[in-house]
Amino acid sequence: MVPLSPPGSAFARIVEQRLTPDLVNPLPRQAANTTLKSLKWLQNFQYHRPHPKVITHHLPRQLLRHHQRVSIISPSSLIHTIRAASNANSATTSTTSNTTTINGSGGNGTPQSIPLTTTQINSTVTYASVDVTIINAQKASSFSDDNGYSNSPYLVRLNIKEHNPTTGSVYLFYNDNLHLILPDGTSVAATSEHDTSGIGQAVTRTNWVDFPVSTNVDVSKLTVRFGGANEAQMNVPLTGSADVSKYQLKTITPNSTFTYAGLNWTLTTTTSSWSANGKQAGSGMRYIVVTLKANNPTQSNFYVFPSDYVRLKSDTTTSSPTDNTFSSSIAAGTTGSNGTVTFLMPQNASSFTLVMLPRTDVTPSATQVTTNFQI
Repeated sequence: MVPLSPPGSAFARIVEQRLTPDLVNPLPRQAANTTLKSLKWLQNFQYHRPHPKVITHHLPRQLLRHHQRVSIISPSSLIHTIRAASNANSATTSTTSNTTTINGSGGNGTPQSIPLTTTQINSTVTYASVDVTIINAQKASSFSDDNGYSNSPYLVRLNIKEHNPTTGSVYLFYNDNLHLILPDGTSVAATSEHDTSGIGQAVTRTNWVDFPVSTNVDVSKLTVRFGGANEAQMNVPLTGSADVSKYQLKTITPNSTFTYAGLNWTLTTTTSSWSANGKQAGSGMRYIVVTLKANNPTQSNFYVFPSDYVRLKSDTTTSSPTDNTFSSSIAAGTTGSNGTVTFLMPQNASSFTLVMLPRTDVTPSATQVTTNFQI
């Protein structure tokens, strides 16, 4: 066992250098527990098992005026700092020990480094309108390009491909909206990703996302969950053969016709999706996108205003559009005007009624018209 070095050693210098910036990271109400819980972590560390009072001897004095004021230290930063300092210190100390590996851990109970392993996945889901393909999952003790602050002994990395087919940039915010579900149901948030910038229109790029895990877990028993707590969530088991068909777009072609406000309309297609226009549906919801074609044989321009006069109904739910692509008007005597109208509807709904509300602001005036479809 390597003893703690005295003040002025590599250990003390690195702790001093790295903890001082964390004075700006307050964690109110944690008080003494913040330091004590963090320091207890050292009891399971490979190189040091000192009493917490020994550690405090090596920390900057301004951080240790009183236990009630140690809440200014971030626990994750403290752990990461002490680990880094300890590694640096142990590199300058010569030791000899015999280590026995038991279930992936050293004889002293410390997790042992593991070689990099790669599991092919090749599953694709559309999250927030971006097509995300999980190419493979890798597991290792660390990755040289991961500069996160995890204190876990292992990392699981997803190598992914992202394609944005929309007309605008999309931000996915993996740290909030991508989780690794462990075999016991525990949810682990992503801690690092290669590229956090928005994905531009029509852009295809590669990326990676890392998750810290505390045990040498079997990758095939893990599940990736797309979607935050308030979003429609999609689970992708990392088996390499997961069935993700229920998350794919589903489109039907009703081609049903009706007359409304003197125009001849056709409901050409209807699409069900878990996301639309760069946004994931809310929890328990999905998007229904209807495509309409209109011919205007009248002598007056028709002003569409879908948000005011188009509704979608299912059972007791009636929704206004969240978006539409119609131009402001359909010119008199024209044919083939197309546009989409998007609605947010209950995820378990399958029968719908498109409602064109009555209007008195047009000539001729429009009575209510409905058309039904299932998807």
